[in-house]
Amino acid sequence: LTHALLGERIVQLASGRFQLALAATGAVFEHRGAETRWTLCDGGVFRERSAAARRVIQVGVTRDHFVALDADGVIYQWSEATSPEVLYASAEHGRVCRVECGDWHCAALTDNGHLLCWGANRYGQCGSSGTAAAAAAAAAVVAATAAAATAAAGDRGDGGDGGGG
Repeated sequence: LTHALLGERIVQLASGRFQLALAATGAVFEHRGAETRWTLCDGGVFRERSAAARRVIQVGVTRDHFVALDADGVIYQWSEATSPEVLYASAEHGRVCRVECGDWHCAALTDNGHLLCWGANRYGQCGSSGTAAAAAAAAAVVAATAAAATAAAGDRGDGGDGGGG
């Protein structure tokens, strides 16, 4: 057992090129390919919002990025070179209750049955043919939901600092 995970009750693992471990407390630990140890993922928005505030309930890994879902239905995404950022926090399609990752794409299921997909769409993984136009449309949807998430954070009045108002 690695030092960083000592004393933690791990409730989920996600593996790909990298690995994530989700603790019962909602803490997320990551192991990146070149590193030889597990570390607490506490950068980006994770630093701004305490573990108690974000209550991560599920994690996923693709070939090049990490994904986490919190109890409020907020999806976070980051890569080896970036810190966690909010990817989706809109309630337009319902609250996200589950995420799954493939090699180059992810899908999220909402509580009212909508399926949200993002990432590479070469073989239609995101719900349409693998054309450049479809990939551009999928990228536009992800960009729009990210913009909505940013606006929603401002509407909540937390200013992104996790202060809750």
